[in-house]
Amino acid sequence: MKAIVNVDREWGIGKDGHLLVHIPADMKMFRTETTGKIVVYGRKTLETFPGAKPLKNRVNIILSRNPSYTVEGAYVVHDPEELMKLIETEFPEYGREDVCVIGGDSIYRLLLPYCSAAVVTRTEASFDADAWFPNLDEDPAWTCVVVGETQEFEGIRHASDGHALGEYQNGTLCYVHGSKSNDERRNFRLGDHKAVEQSEQEAGENADQEAHNFRHAVPYDGSGREAA
Repeated sequence: MKAIVNVDREWGIGKDGHLLVHIPADMKMFRTETTGKIVVYGRKTLETFPGAKPLKNRVNIILSRNPSYTVEGAYVVHDPEELMKLIETEFPEYGREDVCVIGGDSIYRLLLPYCSAAVVTRTEASFDADAWFPNLDEDPAWTCVVVGETQEFEGIRHASDGHALGEYQNGTLCYVHGSKSNDERRNFRLGDHKAVEQSEQEAGENADQEAHNFRHAVPYDGSGREAA
């Protein structure tokens, strides 16, 4: 599995159940990373989605301690062991890189030991947070193997109260867990963002779409192409 998260300088991820920032390019990256895959998250995260409904075009699995909790359009499991069994029995066609842990903070802490990678968008700003992702830079078991290209944004609004943040920077990093083999650690590389950028410009994509053209880690199967 891999965790996908946006953090600030102190590894904060949220406040009062909301994201700290809303960055269009980061949201596009999230859609690219998760569409057609399995997403795993908690009940509180579901409640932040539009209409409190599962994400479209993905297999949604929700972790909840409530044995009677059900959600239309999603699977509900109650512990990591049940989660793993569900994936193995019901979705054997999905590889481990196709299972994405997307929040919130308690789910990240619970499932991070099961993750082999983490795609982290780092926002170079500090916010008033009440939820945090584990600081991978301080954990010797994790190593940052990919540093994405830094992007600058103006006037991005804080997701919690709508105030303008002004200018700040963010970039995407990829960490791998040290217990993984050297082959697994090598199986991450930067996407060819220049080729993507050229293709989108030729296709006449708008500026907001072009903002997504920054490097991020993608699974690599060693064959000379990105893994499906």
